[in-house]
Amino acid sequence: SPAEHEAARGSRWSVGVSTVFGGNPLRDFHRQLRVLAAAAPDALAAMDLPACRPHPASWLRDAAASAVPPAPTSLYVIHAVYDEKNPKSPVWMHTHGLRRCGSVELEIMDVSRDDAATLATLVNTVAAMFIEKGPVPPDRPFQAGRGLDLVWLPWEEGLKKVGTRLSGGPDDRDDVHAEPSGLLFVPSKGLFGRRYRSPAAHVPTLAENPLLYVSRLETERMALLAKDRWPSFVDFQRRHGAAEDWAFLVKLGHPVDGAQNDEDREHLWFQVHAVHGNDVDATLTNDAYTLPAAPTK
Repeated sequence: SPAEHEAARGSRWSVGVSTVFGGNPLRDFHRQLRVLAAAAPDALAAMDLPACRPHPASWLRDAAASAVPPAPTSLYVIHAVYDEKNPKSPVWMHTHGLRRCGSVELEIMDVSRDDAATLATLVNTVAAMFIEKGPVPPDRPFQAGRGLDLVWLPWEEGLKKVGTRLSGGPDDRDDVHAEPSGLLFVPSKGLFGRRYRSPAAHVPTLAENPLLYVSRLETERMALLAKDRWPSFVDFQRRHGAAEDWAFLVKLGHPVDGAQNDEDREHLWFQVHAVHGNDVDATLTNDAYTLPAAPTK
């Protein structure tokens, strides 16, 4: 908030906590936040230097108090760079914060401003995969979701596929942006080998609520965090549920046809209208892929 910005700018002191992440970056980041919250209980804000990202002090305290690590998106930020004077200038999207997780930073170049927000969903999905399992080898196709084929190339090689006069070209690569980073492409077959198309080719699919791949480990983390914060969710929904400028969503897992165990579920988003104990009155907001007849209430 403006008041938090002003208070942080007027602060005289800062306390730093650094660590080296191991094989579970989210767990290690969570531990780092707990140490920082204990070292600076009256902090006004928290600055994540590798991610070039500030966090409100309330977020720091909530994350530290929780028994569950925060979301993978807390480990990095996506910057969108474009020429503000030219409304048609393409956007250079790139992350900061993933390298400390044993991954490469991720980039998408030569996309429109209208498509940037949609493609951020794709970047977030790939980032979560790379944080948990490490990056797939360069130039090896992989899937971020059903029908969402991707491949990444080191930025030096990737620039040859998109040209060098766009934002993100050699002239924009200072010491920070010249570090290991991967440009995302959509692979396809051409007459003379593989073609590399812009991820903007997936925008129509992304706009239709596609099936995005989420690991079981991340699904369990999200479920545990949701249960941890359920009382706060219910409190806010009861206070603001009738307001037009508020929306409340829950993700529910429904057993699929032929489920072999409790983990064989499809997770779907619902908009909540009312909460009654542990039950919700809610409407399904996205299409089901593996359920014979998804519930609508």
